[in-house]
Amino acid sequence: MTSGQQASANFQRTGNLVHVGKTVFSTIAGGTATAAYTVDSDGNCTGTQGNNSEADIDDWLSPKVGMALCSVRATLASGTTPTGTLGSFLALTTFRRWTLPMASVGGATCTLNIEIKDSIGTIRNAVITMNATRTS
Repeated sequence: MTSGQQASANFQRTGNLVHVGKTVFSTIAGGTATAAYTVDSDGNCTGTQGNNSEADIDDWLSPKVGMALCSVRATLASGTTPTGTLGSFLALTTFRRWTLPMASVGGATCTLNIEIKDSIGTIRNAVITMNATRTS
């Protein structure tokens, strides 16, 4: 990059880069069930897929360059309010995580609208459903 050039990260405009309609969940007997969703600064998205176990579920940027120039915002669409920052764009210089804990017997659910914005303002959207269930 030469003097005066601005670095930018642009989303590839084809393909399903930010998953839409994904569900993260945790079902556990005893203890706290915690559904979690994370947008990592390395271009990955992780989420719970069982008994509080997290796995890599998708990439949010391809190719994986310039992630620190992007930002993410989560907005509660419905359900129980999760932990994590809601309503503000956050720089993806580090991971951003939202969790939905359920400490007593029963279930909690929420739907989050996720927006990822690149350095020129392109926004990609995803809808994430979080389900946490404690069975005993």
